[in-house]
Amino acid sequence: MSRFFGLMLVLFLVSSCLELDKDKNLGGLPPAPAPELNPPAGGTTKPEGCVPADDVNTASIIGGRRVYPNDIDSKAALFIIAVAPNEDGKSQSQICTATPISDRVLITAAHCVKDATSVTAYFHTDFTCESGFKAKTHGVNVLKYAVHPKYDNDKIFSSNPDVALILLDERIFSGYPIYPLFSKKVASATDFNSDLYLYGYGVIKYEDDSTKTKSSAGVLRNVVIDYSNLSIDEKSVKIANNSKHGVCSGDSGGSGLILVDGRYQILAINSYGKGSQNDPCSGTGSLILVEPYLDWFETVQRGWSQ
Repeated sequence: MSRFFGLMLVLFLVSSCLELDKDKNLGGLPPAPAPELNPPAGGTTKPEGCVPADDVNTASIIGGRRVYPNDIDSKAALFIIAVAPNEDGKSQSQICTATPISDRVLITAAHCVKDATSVTAYFHTDFTCESGFKAKTHGVNVLKYAVHPKYDNDKIFSSNPDVALILLDERIFSGYPIYPLFSKKVASATDFNSDLYLYGYGVIKYEDDSTKTKSSAGVLRNVVIDYSNLSIDEKSVKIANNSKHGVCSGDSGGSGLILVDGRYQILAINSYGKGSQNDPCSGTGSLILVEPYLDWFETVQRGWSQ
Protein backbone atom coordinates (compact mmCIF):
# COMPACT_ATOMS: atom_id res chain seq x y z
CA MET A 1 0.00 0.00 0.00
CA SER A 2 1.46 3.33 -0.99
CA ARG A 3 0.87 6.73 0.51
CA PHE A 4 1.07 10.20 -0.99
CA PHE A 5 2.09 13.13 1.11
CA GLY A 6 2.24 16.83 0.34
CA LEU A 7 5.62 17.28 2.02
CA MET A 8 4.11 19.36 4.83
CA LEU A 9 5.06 19.24 8.52
CA VAL A 10 2.47 20.04 11.19
CA LEU A 11 4.21 21.79 14.05
CA PHE A 12 1.58 22.87 16.58
CA LEU A 13 -2.05 23.94 16.95
CA VAL A 14 -3.51 27.36 17.77
CA SER A 15 -7.03 28.06 18.93
CA SER A 16 -8.38 30.55 16.40
CA CYS A 17 -9.35 30.02 12.77
CA LEU A 18 -9.64 32.69 10.06
CA GLU A 19 -10.79 32.18 6.48
CA LEU A 20 -8.67 33.66 3.69
CA ASP A 21 -8.91 33.59 -0.09
CA LYS A 22 -5.77 33.24 -2.16
CA ASP A 23 -3.96 36.48 -3.01
CA LYS A 24 -5.78 38.25 -0.16
CA ASN A 25 -3.84 40.90 1.71
CA LEU A 26 -2.30 39.43 4.86
CA GLY A 27 -1.37 42.77 6.37
CA GLY A 28 -2.86 43.28 9.82
CA LEU A 29 -3.37 39.60 10.51
CA PRO A 30 -1.24 38.12 13.28
CA PRO A 31 1.93 36.32 12.18
CA ALA A 32 2.29 32.59 12.69
CA PRO A 33 2.84 32.01 16.42
CA ALA A 34 6.40 30.78 16.09
CA PRO A 35 7.82 29.62 19.44
CA GLU A 36 10.70 31.35 21.17
CA LEU A 37 13.43 28.77 20.68
CA ASN A 38 16.20 29.86 23.02
CA PRO A 39 16.50 27.90 26.28
CA PRO A 40 16.05 30.14 29.34
CA ALA A 41 19.22 31.37 31.03
CA GLY A 42 20.38 29.01 33.75
CA GLY A 43 17.75 26.44 32.89
CA THR A 44 17.71 23.13 31.09
CA THR A 45 14.05 22.97 30.07
CA LYS A 46 13.66 23.45 26.35
CA PRO A 47 10.75 25.63 25.17
CA GLU A 48 7.82 23.83 23.59
CA GLY A 49 8.17 23.46 19.83
CA CYS A 50 11.94 23.74 19.48
CA VAL A 51 14.16 21.00 18.12
CA PRO A 52 17.10 19.79 20.26
CA ALA A 53 20.32 19.93 18.24
CA ASP A 54 21.17 16.34 19.23
CA ASP A 55 18.17 15.16 17.22
CA VAL A 56 19.25 16.68 13.92
CA ASN A 57 22.80 15.45 13.43
CA THR A 58 21.84 12.69 11.01
CA ALA A 59 21.38 13.59 7.39
CA SER A 60 18.23 14.72 5.60
CA ILE A 61 16.65 16.22 2.91
CA ILE A 62 17.13 12.41 2.61
CA GLY A 63 20.88 11.93 2.50
CA GLY A 64 21.56 15.64 2.69
CA ARG A 65 24.30 17.62 4.38
CA ARG A 66 23.40 19.94 7.21
CA VAL A 67 24.00 23.59 6.32
CA TYR A 68 25.39 25.76 9.13
CA PRO A 69 25.11 29.57 9.45
CA ASN A 70 28.68 30.21 8.28
CA ASP A 71 28.55 27.83 5.33
CA ILE A 72 28.88 29.34 1.87
CA ASP A 73 25.39 28.16 0.93
CA SER A 74 23.71 29.08 4.22
CA LYS A 75 21.50 31.61 2.43
CA ALA A 76 20.38 29.33 -0.40
CA ALA A 77 16.89 28.99 1.08
CA LEU A 78 14.68 30.13 3.95
CA PHE A 79 11.68 28.66 5.68
CA ILE A 80 8.10 29.85 5.98
CA ILE A 81 5.47 29.05 8.58
CA ALA A 82 1.87 29.26 7.41
CA VAL A 83 -1.24 29.10 9.59
CA ALA A 84 -4.34 27.55 8.00
CA PRO A 85 -7.52 25.81 9.21
CA ASN A 86 -7.47 22.02 9.25
CA GLU A 87 -10.37 19.66 8.54
CA ASP A 88 -11.74 20.23 12.05
CA GLY A 89 -11.76 23.99 11.59
CA LYS A 90 -8.88 24.54 13.99
CA SER A 91 -5.85 26.54 12.92
CA GLN A 92 -2.62 24.64 12.53
CA SER A 93 0.86 25.72 11.50
CA GLN A 94 3.14 24.03 9.01
CA ILE A 95 6.67 24.59 7.82
CA CYS A 96 7.81 24.75 4.20
CA THR A 97 10.86 25.95 2.29
CA ALA A 98 11.03 28.99 -0.03
CA THR A 99 13.48 30.77 -2.34
CA PRO A 100 13.81 34.49 -3.29
CA ILE A 101 13.20 35.34 -6.96
CA SER A 102 13.25 39.11 -6.35
CA ASP A 103 14.09 41.37 -3.42
CA ARG A 104 10.56 40.94 -2.02
CA VAL A 105 9.08 37.88 -3.76
CA LEU A 106 9.57 34.25 -2.77
CA ILE A 107 8.59 31.13 -4.68
CA THR A 108 7.19 28.09 -2.87
CA ALA A 109 4.63 25.30 -3.32
CA ALA A 110 0.92 26.08 -3.56
CA HIS A 111 -0.02 23.58 -0.87
CA CYS A 112 2.28 25.40 1.56
CA VAL A 113 0.11 28.54 1.65
CA LYS A 114 -3.27 27.44 0.28
CA ASP A 115 -6.03 28.97 2.46
CA ALA A 116 -3.47 30.36 4.91
CA THR A 117 -4.59 33.02 7.35
CA SER A 118 -1.05 34.23 7.95
CA VAL A 119 2.41 33.47 6.61
CA THR A 120 5.81 34.44 8.02
CA ALA A 121 9.22 34.01 6.40
CA TYR A 122 12.24 33.21 8.58
CA PHE A 123 15.82 33.95 7.57
CA HIS A 124 17.91 31.39 9.44
CA THR A 125 19.45 27.99 8.80
CA ASP A 126 17.48 26.28 11.58
CA PHE A 127 15.36 26.76 14.63
CA THR A 128 17.03 24.33 17.00
CA CYS A 129 16.99 25.32 20.65
CA GLU A 130 20.73 25.93 20.57
CA SER A 131 21.00 27.80 17.28
CA GLY A 132 20.36 31.34 18.47
CA PHE A 133 17.30 31.68 16.25
CA LYS A 134 14.85 34.35 17.40
CA ALA A 135 11.44 34.57 15.79
CA LYS A 136 11.14 38.33 16.36
CA THR A 137 14.45 39.26 14.75
CA HIS A 138 14.62 36.64 11.99
CA GLY A 139 10.99 36.75 10.82
CA VAL A 140 9.36 38.89 8.10
CA ASN A 141 5.60 39.08 7.63
CA VAL A 142 4.05 38.17 4.28
CA LEU A 143 1.70 40.78 2.79
CA LYS A 144 0.17 38.68 0.02
CA TYR A 145 0.42 35.30 -1.59
CA ALA A 146 -0.84 33.94 -4.90
CA VAL A 147 -1.63 30.29 -5.62
CA HIS A 148 -1.74 29.20 -9.25
CA PRO A 149 -5.43 29.34 -10.27
CA LYS A 150 -5.38 25.83 -11.75
CA TYR A 151 -3.86 24.20 -8.69
CA ASP A 152 -6.12 21.44 -7.31
CA ASN A 153 -5.60 20.99 -3.59
CA ASP A 154 -7.47 17.67 -3.61
CA LYS A 155 -5.35 15.93 -6.23
CA ILE A 156 -1.70 15.01 -6.60
CA PHE A 157 -0.36 14.52 -10.10
CA SER A 158 2.59 15.60 -12.23
CA SER A 159 0.84 18.39 -14.15
CA ASN A 160 -0.86 19.91 -11.09
CA PRO A 161 0.65 23.45 -10.84
CA ASP A 162 1.72 23.20 -7.21
CA VAL A 163 3.42 26.61 -7.28
CA ALA A 164 2.84 29.87 -5.42
CA LEU A 165 4.44 33.29 -4.92
CA ILE A 166 4.51 35.29 -1.72
CA LEU A 167 5.17 39.01 -1.26
CA LEU A 168 7.21 40.04 1.77
CA ASP A 169 6.44 43.06 3.91
CA GLU A 170 10.05 44.20 3.45
CA ARG A 171 13.06 43.34 1.34
CA ILE A 172 14.89 40.08 1.85
CA PHE A 173 17.70 40.07 4.38
CA SER A 174 21.15 41.07 3.24
CA GLY A 175 23.20 38.37 1.56
CA TYR A 176 20.34 36.21 0.34
CA PRO A 177 20.77 35.56 -3.39
CA ILE A 178 17.99 36.12 -5.91
CA TYR A 179 17.61 33.18 -8.27
CA PRO A 180 16.32 33.40 -11.86
CA LEU A 181 13.76 30.90 -13.09
CA PHE A 182 14.94 28.45 -15.76
CA SER A 183 13.12 29.51 -18.91
CA LYS A 184 13.79 26.70 -21.38
CA LYS A 185 11.30 23.93 -22.08
CA VAL A 186 12.42 20.65 -20.54
CA ALA A 187 11.70 17.22 -21.99
CA SER A 188 14.60 15.29 -20.46
CA ALA A 189 17.49 15.82 -18.06
CA THR A 190 19.81 16.38 -21.02
CA ASP A 191 17.97 19.65 -21.73
CA PHE A 192 19.72 21.26 -18.75
CA ASN A 193 22.67 18.88 -18.38
CA SER A 194 23.32 19.80 -14.76
CA ASP A 195 23.20 18.08 -11.43
CA LEU A 196 20.23 19.03 -9.26
CA TYR A 197 20.96 20.98 -6.06
CA LEU A 198 18.22 20.53 -3.46
CA TYR A 199 17.68 22.58 -0.31
CA GLY A 200 15.03 22.06 2.33
CA TYR A 201 14.10 22.26 6.01
CA GLY A 202 12.45 18.84 6.06
CA VAL A 203 12.35 15.93 8.44
CA ILE A 204 15.09 13.38 8.91
CA LYS A 205 12.68 10.45 8.85
CA TYR A 206 9.34 9.26 10.14
CA GLU A 207 9.63 7.56 13.50
CA ASP A 208 8.81 3.86 13.19
CA ASP A 209 5.76 3.67 15.42
CA SER A 210 2.01 3.40 15.10
CA THR A 211 1.51 7.17 14.93
CA LYS A 212 4.14 7.71 12.19
CA THR A 213 5.26 10.82 14.05
CA LYS A 214 7.71 12.93 12.09
CA SER A 215 11.10 13.45 13.68
CA SER A 216 13.21 16.59 13.80
CA ALA A 217 12.66 19.31 11.24
CA GLY A 218 13.42 22.95 10.66
CA VAL A 219 17.10 22.54 9.78
CA LEU A 220 18.44 23.55 6.36
CA ARG A 221 20.06 20.73 4.45
CA ASN A 222 21.46 20.28 0.96
CA VAL A 223 21.96 17.33 -1.33
CA VAL A 224 23.27 17.11 -4.90
CA ILE A 225 21.71 14.59 -7.29
CA ASP A 226 23.44 13.55 -10.48
CA TYR A 227 21.29 14.44 -13.47
CA SER A 228 21.53 10.86 -14.72
CA ASN A 229 19.38 9.87 -11.72
CA LEU A 230 16.57 12.27 -12.69
CA SER A 231 13.61 11.70 -14.97
CA ILE A 232 11.09 14.11 -16.51
CA ASP A 233 7.40 13.19 -16.28
CA GLU A 234 4.88 15.57 -17.88
CA LYS A 235 5.61 18.86 -16.07
CA SER A 236 7.67 17.47 -13.21
CA VAL A 237 11.07 16.14 -12.24
CA LYS A 238 11.14 12.74 -10.55
CA ILE A 239 13.72 11.59 -8.00
CA ALA A 240 14.08 8.06 -6.70
CA ASN A 241 14.21 8.65 -2.94
CA ASN A 242 16.62 6.40 -1.10
CA SER A 243 19.02 6.50 1.82
CA LYS A 244 21.38 8.79 -0.11
CA HIS A 245 19.07 11.45 -1.51
CA GLY A 246 15.49 12.62 -1.84
CA VAL A 247 12.84 15.01 -0.51
CA CYS A 248 10.42 14.61 2.36
CA SER A 249 8.00 16.53 4.61
CA GLY A 250 9.05 20.13 5.21
CA ASP A 251 11.08 20.26 2.00
CA SER A 252 7.96 21.38 0.10
CA GLY A 253 8.41 24.64 -1.76
CA GLY A 254 12.17 24.36 -1.82
CA SER A 255 13.90 24.84 -5.15
CA GLY A 256 15.67 22.33 -7.30
CA LEU A 257 18.59 24.41 -8.60
CA ILE A 258 20.70 23.75 -11.66
CA LEU A 259 23.95 25.35 -12.76
CA VAL A 260 23.61 27.28 -16.03
CA ASP A 261 26.63 29.17 -17.41
CA GLY A 262 28.12 29.39 -13.95
CA ARG A 263 24.93 30.66 -12.26
CA TYR A 264 22.32 28.76 -10.30
CA GLN A 265 18.77 28.86 -11.65
CA ILE A 266 15.51 27.42 -10.34
CA LEU A 267 14.48 24.42 -12.41
CA ALA A 268 11.62 23.10 -10.27
CA ILE A 269 9.84 23.31 -6.91
CA ASN A 270 9.60 20.45 -4.38
CA SER A 271 6.00 19.27 -4.46
CA TYR A 272 5.08 15.77 -3.27
CA GLY A 273 6.29 12.27 -2.66
CA LYS A 274 5.02 8.72 -2.91
CA GLY A 275 6.24 6.14 -0.43
CA SER A 276 5.17 3.10 1.53
CA GLN A 277 2.77 3.36 4.45
CA ASN A 278 5.57 2.41 6.84
CA ASP A 279 8.10 4.79 5.27
CA PRO A 280 6.45 7.76 3.52
CA CYS A 281 9.85 9.31 2.80
CA SER A 282 10.82 6.40 0.56
CA GLY A 283 9.70 5.89 -3.01
CA THR A 284 9.57 8.83 -5.42
CA GLY A 285 9.97 12.56 -4.88
CA SER A 286 8.38 14.95 -7.37
CA LEU A 287 9.29 18.54 -8.23
CA ILE A 288 7.11 20.80 -10.41
CA LEU A 289 8.93 22.43 -13.33
CA VAL A 290 8.71 26.24 -13.34
CA GLU A 291 9.00 26.82 -17.09
CA PRO A 292 5.35 26.01 -17.92
CA TYR A 293 4.19 28.72 -15.49
CA LEU A 294 6.52 31.59 -16.34
CA ASP A 295 3.73 33.76 -17.76
CA TRP A 296 1.71 33.39 -14.58
CA PHE A 297 4.71 34.26 -12.38
CA GLU A 298 5.29 37.42 -14.42
CA THR A 299 1.62 38.43 -14.29
CA VAL A 300 1.49 38.10 -10.51
CA GLN A 301 4.68 40.08 -9.99
CA ARG A 302 3.49 42.87 -12.29
CA GLY A 303 0.26 43.04 -10.30
CA TRP A 304 2.37 43.48 -7.18
CA SER A 305 4.54 46.10 -8.92
CA GLN A 306 7.55 43.84 -8.53
